[in-house]
Amino acid sequence: MAHPERVENLYFTYVVVLRAITKLADYLLEFDFSTGNAEMDAKTYGLIHAISTYSHSCPKTFNEGTMFADADAVAVKEEVKNSFRNISRIMDCVSCEKCRLWGKIQTTGLGTALKVLFSYEQNPLQK
Repeated sequence: MAHPERVENLYFTYVVVLRAITKLADYLLEFDFSTGNAEMDAKTYGLIHAISTYSHSCPKTFNEGTMFADADAVAVKEEVKNSFRNISRIMDCVSCEKCRLWGKIQTTGLGTALKVLFSYEQNPLQK
C-alpha cells in the first residue's frame, strides 16, 4: 500500500465519529426532525434509527476517557483545538471553492465529534 497513514487517518476518523454517534444516539432518536414533509421526515427518522442501531452493534473501538488520561491532558487538548483552528484557517486560503467547502465540512464534522466526546459525560442529554 502506497500510503498506509491515509488508511490509519480514515480509520481514526471513523471510530471517533462512530463513538460520538453512539454517545448521542438516544438524543438523536428523540430529536424532532420535522420539516413538514412527512415522506422526508420518515426517511430521516429511519436513517437516524439505522445509524443509531448500527453504532450500538459495533464494538467499542475508541475510548475517549483514555485518550487524554496522562498528566499533559489539558495541554494536549488545547493543542488539538489549536490544530483544528489552524486547519480551518488554512482551508480559507484554498482557491477552489468546492475543495474549501469539502475541507471545512470534514474539519467541522471531526471537530464536532471530538467536542461531543470530550465535553459531555456518558449519556449526556438524558432527561
